[in-house]
Amino acid sequence: MNNGLSERTMALEYLRSTPRPSIEDAKACLAELARQMGPCPLVKQEHVLEWLVKGATGADLGAGYSRSLAEVADLPDSRPDEDLWIELHFGLLYAATNLPSAPIVLRSPQRSLDQYNVYFSDVSDIDFPAFNAKTGRLASATIMRLDRRLNPFIKGGGHPKALRTTVTPEHLNAYRVIRNEVIGHESNLDVANHSELWQFLMDLAAKLHPDLALPQNPDSEPVQSTNLEGPPIRSHGRWYTVERHALWRCINRWCKEHGVDAFTRAKFNQAKCAEFAEEIKVDCAGQGRASDRSWKSVQGQIKDALRKNNPAVPNKRITDLADRAEKLRAKIKRGDPVSEQERKPEAAIEIPRYDESDDGLEGSGTGDDEGGL
Repeated sequence: MNNGLSERTMALEYLRSTPRPSIEDAKACLAELARQMGPCPLVKQEHVLEWLVKGATGADLGAGYSRSLAEVADLPDSRPDEDLWIELHFGLLYAATNLPSAPIVLRSPQRSLDQYNVYFSDVSDIDFPAFNAKTGRLASATIMRLDRRLNPFIKGGGHPKALRTTVTPEHLNAYRVIRNEVIGHESNLDVANHSELWQFLMDLAAKLHPDLALPQNPDSEPVQSTNLEGPPIRSHGRWYTVERHALWRCINRWCKEHGVDAFTRAKFNQAKCAEFAEEIKVDCAGQGRASDRSWKSVQGQIKDALRKNNPAVPNKRITDLADRAEKLRAKIKRGDPVSEQERKPEAAIEIPRYDESDDGLEGSGTGDDEGGL
């Protein structure tokens, strides 16, 4: 302890301290690893014994075990609350940095560990190395986003503000439901790449930190208040009908230029989605509505619609276009005749007439014209 080692790491160090490691030593280490990080069917006593013989330290044992855990496919109904908590906690920290006041949130691993142990006080007393290993396995993509956002402020001499983002059982249950609907079994996900999940995190972050959900300048009005008709359009959340129609027009122009057969998820990178976002703003403004969609929101709308594994709330018109594009590519590959009109139609997506009496907000997402995000 005087050397700064946690009790858990010391336990592993003690268990591996015998001059000639035996299978019983390996059994004891494996039991300790499973207690700290959960069972891993890929790691056997023989594997641990091999690590011990090679002189692995307690930290080495934890890192090797966590790498093996990362290879296990976590199914939605078996994903433990401890894993979901880490995803949700760090997702909320990153979402808070994207609220209108753009706060600088300090990613304090020790504070996160403290909150984790408080939440799971009855079953967990995980130590720092084990917590970091689990965090890296489950939320490294989100943490990388968070660090990239914070580092410029910190290097510029800014003083980070540490927020206590408290997770409740109700939050965790709601997160589990929407995660399973939108993503399924994907592990180590980047939450910002899934618009439905991202919106959940943004809404929850705003609820937990209402002071941060306001603009920094109290004298300025938020962009969404400039709408000329109907309710305000936010930069996040469900898409209004007028916005979806604007996006479909963007896609129609793209297909007219490049061909329906070229329509794939890979073509819609940040630059192209940023271009679409600007076109959507202009399109909506021309109809007396203001939109403040970001490139992330546009990309999320397209990517969710193109998700293969039965997306929960698909934008059906984009999904149907992707299906037609796949069939057209197969047709071209077979050498079947394809007309120019079939490849580059005037409207790859048929856009219905916008009902001005509608409030512009999407419905439940269960109908052909009510889908979307």
